[in-house]
Amino acid sequence: MKKGQKKSNPTKHLYNAAFQTMMTESDLLAISLINEMFGTSIPANTELLSLQNEMHLMGREKRVTDSIRQAADNKTRFHIECESTPGDTGILIRVFEYSSKKALEWSRIEGNTLHIRYPMSGVLFLRDTKNTPSSMQMMIEEPGSGETLTLPVAVLKVSDYTLDDIFDRNLWFLLPFYTFNYWKKLKSTVSERIVQTEDDILTDLERIHHRLQELNDSGKMDSHNRYMLQEFTVQIAKAVAKNSERIQKGADEIMGKEYLDYPGRDSWIAGRKIGLEKGLEKGLEEGREKEREDILKELIDDGTITAEKADSIRKRRKVKVAVL
Repeated sequence: MKKGQKKSNPTKHLYNAAFQTMMTESDLLAISLINEMFGTSIPANTELLSLQNEMHLMGREKRVTDSIRQAADNKTRFHIECESTPGDTGILIRVFEYSSKKALEWSRIEGNTLHIRYPMSGVLFLRDTKNTPSSMQMMIEEPGSGETLTLPVAVLKVSDYTLDDIFDRNLWFLLPFYTFNYWKKLKSTVSERIVQTEDDILTDLERIHHRLQELNDSGKMDSHNRYMLQEFTVQIAKAVAKNSERIQKGADEIMGKEYLDYPGRDSWIAGRKIGLEKGLEKGLEEGREKEREDILKELIDDGTITAEKADSIRKRRKVKVAVL
């Protein structure tokens, strides 16, 4: 490792991967988070578009936002960041950078006026301290008059919810992160407290497994969402309680291994690629040409679509063909 280079945190990558996967691969889970965070009432069966989340900020290296989604039936866009460290207001700088860059990309000029529309922005704090704010905002001051434009930044903390709250509100998105509620107790040096904390975590995992099975059996949640939640819940519980042998073993025993090879997993993955293509075609109608080309190139690079398929999409949407 080079001098001065920060050491990579693999567990942080796990949390971010779980967040981004649920936001991009499950409209049901993403909508549950969006509605709770922003007070919206988006129906659970609404289609969400995934907008490009890569950007270059002021000539710096490429940066990736955690999630930018848009309801397919309107122009409301949602930008949500996931913070796994006990955060404070410093994250506002990142939120402002990302939101402003995307707002400029989505802007339009009419006559001599530039129209800019910011996304609704929010932060999900996986863990928090007494310094973590319950609400945040960005204020843009007009030169001369001193008048300000206030842009609210919604805050949602995992610690504010019990398991009953999560299931009562259909806020299933938070389930994989629920073990974060014990991160302080896991640092205890008193053996009795550690044992009690482990007991509480294992009890919660059993409740989560049972309730997810009920949702699946009743038809309120399909197998894919159920097993994805189980998989991330196990992985994150083991990461948060990495020094606990009881949790390492017990989490797998409680949740089982069926989520790794459940019936229909392969067909769902194949179906998702088809869904991405359809969602892309619809999303192209809203995007600007450069952003469209960036999306197409990204999907070609990761193997989601072929170059021939991209050309077909361009022709159908009358998009100028560019050399990729």
